[in-house]
Amino acid sequence: MKKSISLYLIFAFLITGMLEEFSNDEVFTLSSKQASLQVSLVFLCLGLLLCYTIPFALGIKYISKRWQVTAKLLPLSFVCGYFIPGWIAGECNDATDQLLKHSGVLVTNIASSLETGVVEEMLKVLVVIWLLSLLGLRLKKHFMIAGMGVGLGFQFCEDIDYLAGFIDHHPLHALKYTLADRLSGCLVSHMIYSGVMAIGVYEIFYAHHYKRGIFYVLTAILSHALYDAIADYGALFIVLSGAFLLLIWYQSYQEIDQAVTTH
Repeated sequence: MKKSISLYLIFAFLITGMLEEFSNDEVFTLSSKQASLQVSLVFLCLGLLLCYTIPFALGIKYISKRWQVTAKLLPLSFVCGYFIPGWIAGECNDATDQLLKHSGVLVTNIASSLETGVVEEMLKVLVVIWLLSLLGLRLKKHFMIAGMGVGLGFQFCEDIDYLAGFIDHHPLHALKYTLADRLSGCLVSHMIYSGVMAIGVYEIFYAHHYKRGIFYVLTAILSHALYDAIADYGALFIVLSGAFLLLIWYQSYQEIDQAVTTH
């Protein structure tokens, strides 16, 4: 009964996310004067985004096969990551901003970025837990794969939404933004945030390594918040925090890989 309810709810959230994504009137609205330019930029920028999305997806697929993880986990986690957490995070962020504005609280860029990091990472990891519980998967390798899949789906959805906004309002800036922001920061982004976050949740609730798990969770959230807060003028800190997070991810990957391949 509980599984049926969970399946119904995740299906409902998926449908809602699809409606939010595809019924948005502002998505790739082409003006008659700039239609040819916009169409060209859409295909060019999408092609550039796929230059990282496809290799990352193939990399996760390779790891899944190496670890003997069910092949359906990656596509399911990608689809759920694309359609479920994004629109909910948007609603939560907008509601929080309105609440703080009406309360008269001075919201700094860092505070806003921290709120965004907490909301988005919590929503993504909830999708991971939800999906794994439906599939009956609870090993550390499952959390790693599902976390990366959900993160990659969320990342690609975010890329598309940002691209749509630039194409609609500032088409000439779309290519620059795609190259300078989305592609340059794709290696240590939502895929890695969610992978580390999911491992942290596993360490806390399944392995009962509380200190380690909390450290992973906080590192993922703070790395996300730091990137959002100082991405425009703190390149050195972004690189250092990203390298540290990537190191944590790689350490977890090695631990799982060693445990799986030695059995």
